[in-house]
Amino acid sequence: VDEVAALSQAEHTVIEEKLCPVRLILAKVCKLAYKTVYSTMKLLPAWTACLEELGLPVRIIPCGVCTRWNLTHDLLSFVLVHC
Repeated sequence: VDEVAALSQAEHTVIEEKLCPVRLILAKVCKLAYKTVYSTMKLLPAWTACLEELGLPVRIIPCGVCTRWNLTHDLLSFVLVHC
């Protein structure tokens, strides 16, 4: 069921305005994940050192793969635990 289709134009505009910051943050996290995973010389060692310094388990940020349909959930869960 598409609940967004049942909304009025004003309600749709309000929801879009409220979701804009979330989309921007998610885009930044996706860019950070991509750069960290594929920059093995600088960012990956710095990321690992930062997690070790904070006493957190060393894990790689989930990065986008075509077959990962729940990547957004995985990214948000990872950010909530590690940031």
